[in-house]
Amino acid sequence: MIALASQMVVTEQKNSDGYVIGVATSPEGITWTDSAKSHILETSKQRDDSWDDGMVSQCNVTKIGETFYMLYSGSTNSFGRQYSGKNKMAIGLARAQHPEGPWENTQKTPF
Repeated sequence: MIALASQMVVTEQKNSDGYVIGVATSPEGITWTDSAKSHILETSKQRDDSWDDGMVSQCNVTKIGETFYMLYSGSTNSFGRQYSGKNKMAIGLARAQHPEGPWENTQKTPF
């Protein structure tokens, strides 16, 4: 969970496809509510070269200028593809103009 200056927090949530990154808000930092715009970063579509179609999680959000950047972990659990294998994880980078998104991946391959 990462607290941002606007009292917004980025959390990991689980959907039917695996872990995704969502956002919750709080007016006072005690009572948290899932944002209507959650999930802000979901798994990619499964392709031969996809690397984060199993889950996205463990994020860190930083604001540089007017843009928010998110480093996140991603993985796939499907064997036989370029980025595959149980528990093989990589780091991705996404960006947005607001913490609630929309977020876009900045590259097709992980770091």
